[in-house]
Order: sequence, then structure tokens, then C-alpha cells
Amino acid sequence: MQALALSAIGAMVVCGIVLRLAGRTGFHDTPRPGRAHKLAMPLGGGLGLVAGFLAGMGPLEGDREMLLGTCVVGLLVVGLVDDLVRGRMGRWVKPAALAAAAAALAVGGLRPGWCADPLLDGLAGALWVTAAAAALAVWDHADGWLALPVAAAALVCGWPAGHVPLIALAGACLGFAVWNAPLPRARMFAGDAGALPVGFLAASLPLWEGAPTAGGWGILVIWALPVADAVRCSVRRMRAGGHPLDGDIGHAGHLGMARWGVWPALLGATGACAASAWLASAG
Repeated sequence: MQALALSAIGAMVVCGIVLRLAGRTGFHDTPRPGRAHKLAMPLGGGLGLVAGFLAGMGPLEGDREMLLGTCVVGLLVVGLVDDLVRGRMGRWVKPAALAAAAAALAVGGLRPGWCADPLLDGLAGALWVTAAAAALAVWDHADGWLALPVAAAALVCGWPAGHVPLIALAGACLGFAVWNAPLPRARMFAGDAGALPVGFLAASLPLWEGAPTAGGWGILVIWALPVADAVRCSVRRMRAGGHPLDGDIGHAGHLGMARWGVWPALLGATGACAASAWLASAG
């Protein structure tokens, strides 16, 4: 409970401060092709998300926790630079950063337990974490679509086990959702500075010691929906002659909101991710 409260309050407060600064400095995400929003939106929510998560974690003790913190801050910096240059970094920079962070955790001993050989097991785990993290990063394509599904899945997976990292992640997402949920529209965006570290944490923490999904195949279930959506969109773009990593408004969230409305689609995705986390934990 303490981790949830500290992370939520930390994220909410820091996001509020960053929102004021973004308004004064013009740090905004402007509308452009491939984006659904029509108005310039303040960026910097990633700073609040990472600050909230670290506040909920408390002092980072042990080599693996220090490594996790280093990876998260590194991804925050990569995302923040991309936000500052308005997405003009190379297409492969962000996937490469996620792959490097996943590989670092694998070298540090975070493995899924799928293969008897440690090298193959670490490689398989790093590939999955990279794929799931990248899918979750692009899942942040509409108001609340990263914060609420991740918060729900992290709580369902982490709360019964008292898993502090997952609970801290959930709290940070809930604190950010105060500013990002469609009420009636978001007041700030996480940007890549939030999507990269949150996607990475959501993909890797279910492998962490003490999580009910650690050491099994259940982690493949938790984020099956965003991964399947990312694969579908990438294939569709390539068939149309485009690049698989180009952004557009053809994701499940965009289609769902167009058909059923903002909140029904968002709550449906949140419920689906929570149900996937429950199935993964039960298995």
C-alpha cells in the first residue's frame, strides 16, 4: 500500500510541476501525420512516471535493482531527447535502446526460465522484453491508453503477491492518469520519455523475482493484446509499401474509439489487459 501511495502521489505531483513548465517553455507535441490529437499537447509526463516509480521503489538495493534503475533512467533520457527533437531521431534508435536495456537485464540474471541453457534463455527473454516493450510504447496512441491498461495489469499481477516493483509501476501510472485520462481529454502526454521506460518496466517486471509470472510462460499472455496489435499494424504497413515502424491511426485503440467511443474502448482494453494478467498469474 505504501509503494502504491508514494508512487501515485510522486507521479501526480511531478507531472503537475512539469505541466506548468511545459506551458511556459512551449514543450508540446504538435499535431502531425500519424497522430490522432488535433491540438498541441504539453509533454513531459514521462518525468513524472519515472519519478513516481522510483519513489514507490524506495532506495534501490542490490546490483539488479541498481541496473533496473539505470536502464529506466537511460530510456527516459532517450525518450526525452526524441520528444525535444519532435520525433526526428532515426526509426531504429528507440527499439535499439529497448533492446540494449533488455540485454543488460538478461546479463544481470533476469531470465524467463524457458531454456536450460542460460545463454539461450537470456536471449529469448531479452527478445520478448524488447518486443513487448516496443509494442507497449506504441500502445500509447491515445489518451489514457498506456497508463490505465498498464496500471490494471500491474495491480492484478503484483498486488496479491505484494510485489513492490509492479505495485510501484501501477501507482505511477495511476498518478499520471490524473493528467492523461480523457476527462474529457488529456491535459498532458507522457511522450516517448514515458512510453519507453513504462513499456520496458511493464514488459520486464513480470520476470522479476517474486512476481507470480516469474519463471514460466505466463509472461507471454500478459501483453498479448498490444503485441498482437503492433504486429498487425506493422504487417499492414509493409503490405501497403510503408515502413513497419511508421506511426498511423490504425491501431486497435483508434479503431475501437471510432466505433464504440473513447471510454468504452479504453475500459475494454484496460479490462482485457487486467484479464490477461490474471490468466498469466493463475497459470
